[in-house]
Amino acid sequence: MKLKMQRDLETVYDVVSEKAKQGDEKAVKLFLQIHKDMAQLQKSMNRTNNKKQDEVQEDEDDDLEI
Repeated sequence: MKLKMQRDLETVYDVVSEKAKQGDEKAVKLFLQIHKDMAQLQKSMNRTNNKKQDEVQEDEDDDLEI
């Protein structure tokens, strides 16, 4: 299901991109909104990944000194 959704999103992106390139004003606005949303999603995912990495590092640290 996830793969199907990803393909559908790619298809929609391609259609919007082509219409935006042709000068369709609504498509240009939608294209810009898609890019903005994707950038925000990527930032959110990066923060989540960084938090997970920090948690793993804390778990690995056993406070032993050599």
